[in-house]
Amino acid sequence: MTIINRRLMIWNAKGRQTIMKLVFLILGILCICMIIFALGLLLEGDGSKNQKLMNYFLLGCMVHNVGYLLEITAPTMEAAMAATKMQYLGSLTIPITYCYFMFSYCYEKPPVKMLRILKMVDIGVFALVFTSDMHSLYYRRIEWLYTAEGHGYLSLDYGPAYWAFMACGVVLPYSMTLYALIRVCIKKPEYVEDRRYGLILFLSMLPVLALSAYAMKLTYVYDLTPVVLGMILSGVVILIWNQKVYDFGSLASGILLDGMRDGVIAIDEQERIVNYNPAAARIFPKLSPQMTGKRLGELTENPEDFSVGDVKEEFNIGDRFYQSHVEPILDRYQRNKGYVILILDVTKTRNYIEEIKWVRQQAEQANLAKSAFLANMSHEIRTPMNAIIGLSDIMVEESKGRKIHEYACDVKASAENLLALINDILDLSKVEAGKMKLSFGEYHLKTLVGSVINMMDVMASQRGLRLEFEYDMSMPCRYFGDGDRIKQVLINILNNALKFTKEGHVKLSIGGRQGSLRDMELLIFRIEDTGCGIKEEDIEKIFENFGQVDSKRNRNVEGTGLGLAISRQLVELMDGHIRVESVYGKGSVFTVEIPQKIVDRRPLSEVPETEAQKPQELEPFWVDGHRVLIVDDNRINRKVARIFLRSYGLQIDEAESGAEAIELVRKTCYDIIFMDHMMPEMDGVEAVQIIRSECGENGVRPVVIALTANAMAGVREKFLENGFQDFITKPLDRKPLHELLLKWIPEEKRRPSKLWIENCRTDEKRDTEFQDVVIEGIDTDEVVRRYSGGVEDYRELLSLYCLDGRRKLNVLRELWENKDYKTYGIEAHALKSASAGIGAMRVSNSAKEQEKAVNRGDEAFVDAHVEALLADYEKQLTAIQAFLEKDKEAGEPKEKAEEIGRDDLLRKLREAAEKLENFRSRECADKVEEILRCRLEDRTEEKLKEIAGQLKLYEDEAAQEMLYKLIEQVEKEE
Repeated sequence: MTIINRRLMIWNAKGRQTIMKLVFLILGILCICMIIFALGLLLEGDGSKNQKLMNYFLLGCMVHNVGYLLEITAPTMEAAMAATKMQYLGSLTIPITYCYFMFSYCYEKPPVKMLRILKMVDIGVFALVFTSDMHSLYYRRIEWLYTAEGHGYLSLDYGPAYWAFMACGVVLPYSMTLYALIRVCIKKPEYVEDRRYGLILFLSMLPVLALSAYAMKLTYVYDLTPVVLGMILSGVVILIWNQKVYDFGSLASGILLDGMRDGVIAIDEQERIVNYNPAAARIFPKLSPQMTGKRLGELTENPEDFSVGDVKEEFNIGDRFYQSHVEPILDRYQRNKGYVILILDVTKTRNYIEEIKWVRQQAEQANLAKSAFLANMSHEIRTPMNAIIGLSDIMVEESKGRKIHEYACDVKASAENLLALINDILDLSKVEAGKMKLSFGEYHLKTLVGSVINMMDVMASQRGLRLEFEYDMSMPCRYFGDGDRIKQVLINILNNALKFTKEGHVKLSIGGRQGSLRDMELLIFRIEDTGCGIKEEDIEKIFENFGQVDSKRNRNVEGTGLGLAISRQLVELMDGHIRVESVYGKGSVFTVEIPQKIVDRRPLSEVPETEAQKPQELEPFWVDGHRVLIVDDNRINRKVARIFLRSYGLQIDEAESGAEAIELVRKTCYDIIFMDHMMPEMDGVEAVQIIRSECGENGVRPVVIALTANAMAGVREKFLENGFQDFITKPLDRKPLHELLLKWIPEEKRRPSKLWIENCRTDEKRDTEFQDVVIEGIDTDEVVRRYSGGVEDYRELLSLYCLDGRRKLNVLRELWENKDYKTYGIEAHALKSASAGIGAMRVSNSAKEQEKAVNRGDEAFVDAHVEALLADYEKQLTAIQAFLEKDKEAGEPKEKAEEIGRDDLLRKLREAAEKLENFRSRECADKVEEILRCRLEDRTEEKLKEIAGQLKLYEDEAAQEMLYKLIEQVEKEE
């Protein structure tokens, strides 16, 4: 019995050991499965830093548990030691990584330096574990023992390195981890329930208890620490994953969204609301928890505010403006799971943009106003300058062979130089934009400088100063460059020197030296004066726009302050430079150096100064078989152009609109088209573009020349960009028109003629004829100066002006009453040119002011002055009509021819109608005039006069209709 009981006791002991080993194996396997499950959950995460930390300590737990299972199943001590080292490899990452994670999870700043030190200690200890066979620092004794059941196991006595590992690798990291959990539970109770910090704190203490039990030998043979640690940490991961708050970055994103001022709404594929932030609820009062699951369109009365797609929609709620951005939510397989709508409050941005637009609009208006000012100043200044140049031409022509001829040539040269300066100064925008271009050509140096000296000598004499000059006579005589720009620079600097010199002299010295290349010369112009001088600190200021230094001392000196600024830019444009030396109170020296190409190397001493250029005589010519089309909505302008052009023998057609011109070009191939650029309904630019693109060969062949009243620089480029080849300003003048025709009519088509010379000369006979033209409001001198036709042509022009005026008067009033300011401005533009063409300058100037007001959008000015314009226009028409009637009465016989019979009257009327049907309007007009010379009934005479007026206005269709009605009326009479 005793033997049986002893065997039973031994079997029971063996059985318990076997069962315990089996239990540990099962627990280890379950722990590994639990860790694998937790790792599987993390694979669906977003790869954040905290997720990576969880991966690290879970993988460490798996290695630790696998190593432990290998240890308790190891058959030998060597296998058991290898498994033990494997456990240390896993446990090396667990405490510190878990500590990092918990600090982040608890919103605490981790002790990075301390953890780094502990990590280095752990690595050192790990090295001691792997070399434990060689020393006794980690294990004092390693034995392989067997249990009573015969199961082998390691029996270890630990050395000081083990306890260092326990302190640095386990106790300290876990202590800091538990500290972070305890701190968050105490300091941040609002997070405790949501993130279950208390439960995590409790679970985190269990591995510590298991390790303490094993260290104090409370557990025999088998260590619970790996299994408990693995299960607890994987359980913590599963718990955190289940709460969806495992990642601080995700939580921070949620907090960030809650704190955003912009609204965020998440919807599913069916556009049902899933989630939203507080800002979205503030934007949409209807948005509440009850709206979750409902369609997005129920939020607002305009569902299109949230168009799903790559579109930015703008909408407003009350006085606030919003912009919605819709982005799809894609999973890892790029499948659409819904959308996120970001709603931005763009009220401030929109207001800022509107403010920027307003400022930009103001700047553009200011720029337009500046351009308009320059255009108007160009016109106002060019008018008297053209008169000066024109009169100087007459003086030169009249004074040939007399002493005054030289003075007249100087006047003309000075006027032309002044006009060139005015054009450059007025075109300030071109200077500022750096778009000034050079015009190269050959010039004689002494002639160029001589013209400058002759002009400036007059100014010097008026101021009681001496203008001295000297040449280096060994210099080459001719150069290639922009001589006009060099003249402009010299004039500006000399003019500046003369203005600021009260007594003494101004001296111009001309020299040069060899340039960098063999055929180049560096021209050196030195301008010295005995004036007031310039302070050293003010030298650079004199080259600024509109600047004048020492203004108090020089307050009596006139000038725009642009001369030196333009001069510097011109010199730099020619690759030269200006240098200034000055002594304040004693005088200044300007040195200008400009490289120029040598054309003729003969010195100035051997080549006499070139004679002053004689005014170019106009050489009249006749053209055969050349068709010209004049397009202008104003009959007077067309009449003036016809008078000028017919003296060349050109075949002339007319059109009063762009549309009519297009139809004529489709049917007829013209050589030249004169196109008014400003017409109602379709302007000249649009008409030319259609002609060029839609009229085939007829639209490509003709030379198109713009008729414009705008003489500003840059206008030519504008027309050239839009299909024109050239332009000419209105009112037309013989000389520029003649030069234009010479340019565009081939030489082989021109033959000499003297048919128009007498008409274009301003001789005594023509002056005498125009002395009889006395009409209130008409400037006869202006007519004589501008108009090259004869008196009879002028009377016909007045008749046309008067006939067209009654219609235009009503048109202007109707347009103004209907507030059609744009068309009103176009009609005022036409009235300006037509009135200037007949010398009605008061009406022309009033129309010009109205046009300018329309262009700048000043409707109040138009309304305030329209009645004055219409009154002046009507008064002018009445005065012209009175003159024409008086002139007609003086020219007509007191008694008319014999009374015409009814049959003869019908015959002549039918002849007139037939001629008109065959497009012989001139012969029809002659026939009507023939009938009017007979005695007629008042009613018939009145009708015929109306028909004659329509024919003069080229209203052939209206005249034809009136003729037929008159024939019917005469036929009905007995």
